[in-house]
Amino acid sequence: MGWSAEFSEPIELPDGLTFRTLRDAATYILKLPRADQVTREWQAAMEALMLVAEHDGPTMLVRTPTQCRVLYCQKRTFAA
Repeated sequence: MGWSAEFSEPIELPDGLTFRTLRDAATYILKLPRADQVTREWQAAMEALMLVAEHDGPTMLVRTPTQCRVLYCQKRTFAA
């Protein structure tokens, strides 16, 4: 399945964006500003995505951390 593996339930973001696959989540991370991409949290999220995609792991392993990180960043942006 690799990067096209789908989450059991799509991750819906407050801005209307939806992650349906591992590729969707990875693409989102790669479009972040470089300063955000290099944070430990985003690096960990991307590493988890890569492990699941490359070893056909269960997508539930990356669903919650990815969703929590995205929601945290959006709350931080709105609060600023």
